Amino acid sequence: MSCQGALSPGHYPANMAYCMAGDGYFGRDHGDPSGIPPDGQHRTAWGIYPAGGDFDALAVNTGASSSIQASIVTLTGTPGARGAGIHPIWLSSFTHFLLAEATLALGNAGDARALLETGVRQSITKVMNFPAAIGGTTNANFVPTSTDVT
Repeated sequence: MSCQGALSPGHYPANMAYCMAGDGYFGRDHGDPSGIPPDGQHRTAWGIYPAGGDFDALAVNTGASSSIQASIVTLTGTPGARGAGIHPIWLSSFTHFLLAEATLALGNAGDARALLETGVRQSITKVMNFPAAIGGTTNANFVPTSTDVT
């Protein structure tokens, strides 16, 4: 960018971004140590699970290609669960998936089908209960019923 490394012109207010790439790329003015970009009310949040962002109701970003369903969440009030998500290292469902795999691949005792189903059900339960557990909200039109997941 031609403005990179340049000081902002004198007529720019102190809180006005001078050097921006545009088209959704946000950054700080050079030398601004504040820590977050000036993206204001346009922070991308990719759903409530696992990030704890705003619920993603599949709002299509008009700038995305037709083959991509991308969402941009415009923040109003409280943004979803305010980032109270998780970065799981290991979930109980993972254990059941590995036990099922070990049963098949190594000949360990157990019912691989039952272990796989237990893992799948634990994973679905975790995702469906997650918003309430962290104080987030969802759109009921997008929440599967128990019939949908059986």
